[in-house]
Amino acid sequence: MTRRRLVTLALALYPPWWRRHYGAEATAILEETPPTARAFVDVLRGAVDAWRSQRPPRHPFARFGDEARRIVVLAQKEAHELDHGYVGTEHILLALLAAAETDAARALTELGVSPETVRARLRDIVGQGVPLRCAPCSRKSCPPDLPKWSMRLTPRAKRGFALSCRAADRLGATDVDATHLLMGLLDEGGGVGAVILAALVDPAQLRGRLEPPGQP
Repeated sequence: MTRRRLVTLALALYPPWWRRHYGAEATAILEETPPTARAFVDVLRGAVDAWRSQRPPRHPFARFGDEARRIVVLAQKEAHELDHGYVGTEHILLALLAAAETDAARALTELGVSPETVRARLRDIVGQGVPLRCAPCSRKSCPPDLPKWSMRLTPRAKRGFALSCRAADRLGATDVDATHLLMGLLDEGGGVGAVILAALVDPAQLRGRLEPPGQP
């Protein structure tokens, strides 16, 4: 059985709406991922989560405040500088650190997380990409207030954004800000950004700095 056929069968486990929104991106990622047992388990877990917990996305940036939108733009710039044709949780982590005036950046810095360390670990895990000219996004797919060279988001990044909205709900906030984006990254847990964070700090300690005392 060909690699392409295996990828097609794996994605068939996901809901139809998920395949419509994320299928092309997931296919590109799976085709570059070694076919290990862990990768297979990740696909199964993702499918179960998609059926049980996820809903079709509706205006993913509608709740993002100015601070969060700026971080999305910074994440695209970080990906562009690394010659990556996508925005993943790792680029979001770098963008959170770049927005140094936010509470999220201060929490990371106080725990010893620096852009240089994250970038070095990112290059160890993912590597530098191949320089490509970013095609302008279509009017349909390009969210408002983002650069015209807007890159695609990985499924894990989109999942992190969805979880950031839930974090904002838990904290009683209307708009998503940098703190909620960082909490969404932590809640997503499986992306490169979360893996790098877990290697540098105790996620529970970081979460304790982001959530008010007594927050469930």
